[in-house]
Order: sequence, then structure tokens, then C-alpha cells
Amino acid sequence: MEQITVKVPGDTYESLEEYTESEHDGNRSEAIRELLARGLEYDDLENERDRLERQLAATNQRVDQHQELVEYVQEERDLQQHREERRDAPLWTRAKWYVFGRDHNNNEKSEA
Repeated sequence: MEQITVKVPGDTYESLEEYTESEHDGNRSEAIRELLARGLEYDDLENERDRLERQLAATNQRVDQHQELVEYVQEERDLQQHREERRDAPLWTRAKWYVFGRDHNNNEKSEA
């Protein structure tokens, strides 16, 4: 193992000493190694969280685009159905629609 020397503020030193006594029976080197390992693990977990957040955002964007496409296709399908109904309707029904307007909620085919 390599040896390093670190200077820390007094309050950090006191916290380290308390942690060393309570968790590592006074073995300061072991306590510092554990804290460094935890810090590195924390950084790795933060990076993983950020990656997953980006992945979730991309997935949500794809879902939104898919939903927009589904809505567009449904609108086009409805339009096509109305065109076919208008094309297949008898002349008197089309004249009625022209004069009074067409109620798209009713099924006009049942009138014919």
C-alpha cells in the first residue's frame, strides 16, 4: 500500500476520531480506507443514477412519441371512416348533412 499524508480541519479530525473509536477500535488507517472506499462507491452510484435518469428520460420521450403516433393514426382512421361513410351514403342523406350539418357522434348508417 502507498502512504499518503492529509491535512483536515479540526472539526473533520474530531469527527474522524469519533468514527475511528466507535467503528474501528481506534484504527485510523482502516477507518480512512473504509471512508475512501465508501466515497468512491458513492461516486459510482451517483454516476449510475445519472445514467439511469438519462435512460428513463429517453424511454419517456419514446413513449410520448409513440403515443402521439397512435393518436395520429386513430385520427386518420376516423377521418377515413367518415370519408367512406360520406361516399357510401345515399344522396338524400348527404343533402341532409349539407343543410343541417353532420353529427359525427351518431352512426348515420343506421338511418339509411
